[in-house]
Amino acid sequence: MIHLLPSADYEFYLGRNFSREEEVLFEPTERLLAMYESLGLRTTLFCDVACIWRYREWGREEIASRMEQQMADALARGHDVQAHLHPHWLHARQTGDGGYQFDPRTYLLGTLDEDEAKCRLAVEHLARRTITYLNQLLQPVDANYRCIAFRAGGYGLQPRTPLILEALIKAGFVIDSSIIPGFVFRSSTHQVDFTHTPNHPNYWLSPRTGLTQPGPDGEGLFEIPIPAIHLTPVQGFLFNLPEALRQGLTILAGRESNHERKGAPCGETSPMLTASRWRRAYWRSRALLQTRFHRLEAGPCLRPMLATFDGHLRRFSKTHRDHLHLSLNCHPKGMTSRHFDVLRRFHQHAGSSPTVRHLTFFQAWNQLQSAIPSP
Repeated sequence: MIHLLPSADYEFYLGRNFSREEEVLFEPTERLLAMYESLGLRTTLFCDVACIWRYREWGREEIASRMEQQMADALARGHDVQAHLHPHWLHARQTGDGGYQFDPRTYLLGTLDEDEAKCRLAVEHLARRTITYLNQLLQPVDANYRCIAFRAGGYGLQPRTPLILEALIKAGFVIDSSIIPGFVFRSSTHQVDFTHTPNHPNYWLSPRTGLTQPGPDGEGLFEIPIPAIHLTPVQGFLFNLPEALRQGLTILAGRESNHERKGAPCGETSPMLTASRWRRAYWRSRALLQTRFHRLEAGPCLRPMLATFDGHLRRFSKTHRDHLHLSLNCHPKGMTSRHFDVLRRFHQHAGSSPTVRHLTFFQAWNQLQSAIPSP
């Protein structure tokens, strides 16, 4: 059986929100939950918990409470809620124009302090606080609920990977879903390099073996990755050409969705927002044509999602058919009507196979408890 775990990073834009929080997060998340329910499926929200804590400290109680209410409502409707953590929120400052400022050194768990011992204490504290917070919030809704799965903010399991894994395990996490095999992204905030992760569909992340070797069975965190595919330059050009033309022509025709202007990632300037249509169309199309890497994430085009999903299954299903778990991810804050339509069609395609079963992360934990020690 192939176990597909839909998920969503439940978060605001980390650089700046151009629209109200209701439009950025709450409305598209409700639409996402309703879409899955219409298909008879459920998803897992990976909640950016530190954002809630910081909004409450800023006196924005209406936003913090609204996030908590939406998570509780999702759980009551049969969905799942697990942990997503962007630690930079703990020290972020509001700029007054919908933006946030923070020290880039606070963005990753492994860079919270130059002193390794102090960093270890900080990560352990955050991991414990995260599990305690979600359990206390959601167990009154469902007494069986447990916070057991983790997705690192910015996929940041580096640097100091052993330290991070030890802290997560010590706190009680049993599943991780932070790894996108082959993904590399470095910036002023990110340090992601997953080029040498184990060539297995699932494996154990152990502090003793780190990210490059699978740990002994039952030791550490059970990894449920987000699959990805790599293309050659020629393959990438031909593969992305239809979508590059579509998006470029959409911009030139003035039909670009307002959803694409709801916010900006951290560390990203937005000169293209005020650039001419011709410039935006050129740079958008050029970026797509140069794309060589696709991950299993809800986007505006069905073809990359199907290619990534089918390629992952071809790679592993013959040898690991009874033990194959993979996660699809999305970001409600950036989803348009086209994204929802594509995501629906993807699940209709995946669900047409009798060997594919959809699970939440908590359901996966229940299924795997014989192999995963209880927290």
